[in-house]
Amino acid sequence: MQEDESNQASSDSKRATPRFDVLQLLMFVALVAVIVAFTQSEGCGKRIRLIECVSVSDDGNTMLVSSLSGRYANTPGKIYKADVSRTISLINTQARSVRSIHQDFRPGNCGPAQTLWWPGRTSAILLPKKNRALMQEFGGGDVLQFDLNEKQTAKRIARAEPVLNLAVSRSGNLYATCNHLGLSVCNTTTHQIKLHKSSPGLRNINAPAAAFSSDDSMIAAAGHNQVVVWDVLTGKKIGELALARGEDVYDVDFFPDNSLLVCTKLAAHRWRIGDNTVSELSGLAS
Repeated sequence: MQEDESNQASSDSKRATPRFDVLQLLMFVALVAVIVAFTQSEGCGKRIRLIECVSVSDDGNTMLVSSLSGRYANTPGKIYKADVSRTISLINTQARSVRSIHQDFRPGNCGPAQTLWWPGRTSAILLPKKNRALMQEFGGGDVLQFDLNEKQTAKRIARAEPVLNLAVSRSGNLYATCNHLGLSVCNTTTHQIKLHKSSPGLRNINAPAAAFSSDDSMIAAAGHNQVVVWDVLTGKKIGELALARGEDVYDVDFFPDNSLLVCTKLAAHRWRIGDNTVSELSGLAS
């Protein structure tokens, strides 16, 4: 009788012993949370679209448009993007026809997607008087060249550093490739580098904005609150502008007189490089 009672007590004790202690349970919950964060349904969020950049031919008959599409990934506490795509389209403004010439797609959760989703970046551009287009690889990489008259695979121009932004001169003879380390000026026919500038002062999250002067003699680059102008032929620095801290420069372009339009989140400025004076353009401040 005593033996039966002892066996019964031993059996009850085994049944009462928990399979996990508190620490193991907490580790299991944390593991589940991590798995959920990384496997959230990337395709179920709100769909988002954006026109990244537009390039227009000299005669106004052709437009090159880069458009982005994706969804918000349902990642708790994060503004992540998923299923991000880029479509490069060619529009004939006279015939009112549209032709897709290139598409890219990154499936799944792309995280912050900073190099994929960047409003205002020039990732594709027409070459004036060349009937060709240049574009960077999606998310940064080499340069791709398309002949607009031929339906063929793009020609790849290898670059030592990933290209994250493009600019082209008005003559169509030069183009610039930019990234967070600086920029390179290249010949549009040979693709040889004529000028390379590494500028820590222009480091941005992705790449500086850039622009050529109307006569191709100067190039300006901007990142954070700084703008630098160089002589394309000699590589000599012509001028440097530092705006107030926090007034990040989003775009630059030259006026016909070679003064520079500097656009920030707060205002638009005109920088006369020769006498180093800056004036705010009235009516354009946000």
